[in-house]
Amino acid sequence: MVGGWRLREPSTRRITRPLYNRYWVRSAGNVISESIYKPVKLLPIKENQFALWKEMREDVYGSLEDEFHEKEMKQIFSSDDWFCYFLENENGQITGFAELSSRNIVDGCLSSPVAYLEGLYLKKEYRGMGQGREAMNAIKNWCKNKGFTELGMDTELANINAQKFFKAMGLQETYRIVQFRTRIDPGS
Repeated sequence: MVGGWRLREPSTRRITRPLYNRYWVRSAGNVISESIYKPVKLLPIKENQFALWKEMREDVYGSLEDEFHEKEMKQIFSSDDWFCYFLENENGQITGFAELSSRNIVDGCLSSPVAYLEGLYLKKEYRGMGQGREAMNAIKNWCKNKGFTELGMDTELANINAQKFFKAMGLQETYRIVQFRTRIDPGS
């Protein structure tokens, strides 16, 4: 056995299997060729698509109340510093969404403004097929086209899968923090 594949004499064995939307063709244990990842497009979310966007957001931020979701979505949509996109695969299917913003300061980044990936979501049925990698490529291209030189993002400490994904995408971890907030009563 070579590389997990059995050698057969004298014929050439052709094995094709999907891996992140790549198809590897092996012969005698060696990779002969591979196809490329299928690109993902970023489609701006329109106001009449809020129901689909909210449905996907609830899968990510399930603990938030409906009223909070709706208020936040309206604020995001009306802001000049936020950019929200559906992810579309090569078959025209909506596979997820990306929420991006422009921030003046991002920990670990030296430039300003910095593109910030506020949220990235991929439907379960499209995970493990290279769609996340291609979404990140589309996001990086978007950043270049907008003139950004750095992209920041965060994930919860308990979200190990997201941490592994971002590291696999070549991102560097900058800090591990717990953030706090409080309301300021204007009357006191």
